[in-house]
Amino acid sequence: MNITGDARERPIAASERSGVLYPDRLARFAAGWIAPDAAFSAVVDQYWHVSWQLDAVERLDQPIIDLPALSVSVEDGDVPAPLVVTGSDYDR
Repeated sequence: MNITGDARERPIAASERSGVLYPDRLARFAAGWIAPDAAFSAVVDQYWHVSWQLDAVERLDQPIIDLPALSVSVEDGDVPAPLVVTGSDYDR
């Protein structure tokens, strides 16, 4: 079952190596690919998302592979920045 209920979404499988540094963590956290709407498919290959719920004292450091992409992270709770946008300056 997909997380958003959108038929364009599929889960990221632990066997996939595209951008997944620690595939064993996918069993604990929800992660998926979302195909873009046809209006954006010329400039967007795919969207991806990950979500998890940590206990108040739990910490998770998750490196992200810097591909030619733009990432938007949204955090909840007592965080220094609830919205963080990161990207790559890689030209194709």
